[in-house]
Amino acid sequence: MKFLLDAHISPRLASRLCGLSHDAIHVSTLPDDTATADNVIIALADAEERIVVTKDSDFRHARRDNGRPARLLLVMTGNMSRDELINLFLAQLPAIEALFAGSNCGELRLTGLSGCV
Repeated sequence: MKFLLDAHISPRLASRLCGLSHDAIHVSTLPDDTATADNVIIALADAEERIVVTKDSDFRHARRDNGRPARLLLVMTGNMSRDELINLFLAQLPAIEALFAGSNCGELRLTGLSGCV
């Protein structure tokens, strides 16, 4: 799977995903670093068929309003440490893969994964 991780997601998760044979980049690797505008993130993710992984609800609104980004995973866990979030994401990775095999939007919560509402 191909992921683009937003600023509030640890870059270490991108490294871990790459180590598991996924194609993952973090916004910090882009020319404008973590100041990259949402529309630039969306355009890049859509062009490269990446799933935007974010805590930012602005992406939910953009998707609702104009269908972009095409693929979105909202992280709805509240405050937790970077390591806790990485561990949760990796524990849910098989479910994330299964969800995105048939859907384009999901929400990751402490209680698990669901499609977008």
